[in-house]
Amino acid sequence: MNFLDTFDIAGSASPNPERNPEQPSLNEEVNQVIGQLGRFWGGFKKQVRMFHSLGLRSVSILLLLL
Repeated sequence: MNFLDTFDIAGSASPNPERNPEQPSLNEEVNQVIGQLGRFWGGFKKQVRMFHSLGLRSVSILLLLL
């Protein structure tokens, strides 16, 4: 006898969710986030090098420009 039988509810005891094929897996999402962070960090390093080459060597000035 199923617990739901006393309430006259039709349904399975354990739901079987179907995976949406368009939804990325957790591994794909993690790889995407890591890629985005890598691109962000690469752009940040490029800007730091550009500011440094312009002669803005003070960290406080660099922080004011960001």
